[in-house]
Amino acid sequence: MQGWENDLHSCCQAHTVTHLPVFRVCFDQKDIKLVNVLQVNEGMKMVTEEHCDCIISFGGGSPHDAAKGIAVLATNGGGAPCQGQSADIST
Repeated sequence: MQGWENDLHSCCQAHTVTHLPVFRVCFDQKDIKLVNVLQVNEGMKMVTEEHCDCIISFGGGSPHDAAKGIAVLATNGGGAPCQGQSADIST
């Protein structure tokens, strides 16, 4: 774990907040603005299966875009427009 991951983990433990391990997002190598749909689907599956109340993202555009995509899919029944491909899900 990196420093900020340890800080978040410690904070959650100190306040007895149940939390999941860090989910890492990698950007599509062809275009830094693109987030891999498979990663968003994986995150959405984890969020819905674990009945998460919130999503916290750290980093730059790709982690934040992925978190937004996961949240949108998890709260609207799931499903991705192009399975296994990349899609620009930024706002």
